[in-house]
Amino acid sequence: MMKKLEERPLSKENPIEVPVDLPHTCLKDADWADAFEYISPVTYENSRAAAENSLTNFPSWIENLLALRDFFAKKIGLKTRDTFTSSPNKQLDLIGFFPVCEETNERIILGFNDWHLDFRLIVEQVKLQDNKAKIRATTLVKRNNIFGKAYLSLISPFHKLIVPRVLKRTH
Repeated sequence: MMKKLEERPLSKENPIEVPVDLPHTCLKDADWADAFEYISPVTYENSRAAAENSLTNFPSWIENLLALRDFFAKKIGLKTRDTFTSSPNKQLDLIGFFPVCEETNERIILGFNDWHLDFRLIVEQVKLQDNKAKIRATTLVKRNNIFGKAYLSLISPFHKLIVPRVLKRTH
């Protein structure tokens, strides 16, 4: 069984990948998961603030990859960033383009369901000494069909490149 967030040893200067146990309470049928954690030199008021700091105003190279993903996704009927950020969906509670599913001070769950897969991103914060915080980003995916499996195989190398870099932005 995975240790609780506060029991894990401190991460190095860069985010590190850590194990995730499945099934997970945030997406019970998830069949794919990964997690990265990082010691932030600052503590946030809550998990929402940590998520907002890392998941908004992406660097241009990430924006370009997301735009490319949206271009192809729209052609095959997948949800895109515009699905959540354009009218009439502007009433949604979003962080970046991610809908908020559930929130506490220590943890915020973002995500949505689509025809090919269901996705959750959990951002957790544990306050440490010296005004530092341990931030963990956990991604959970339930692949709904063969296309979801193929899609995840295609994007997971980019995901594993992007998530540690946006997580490190939490400072």
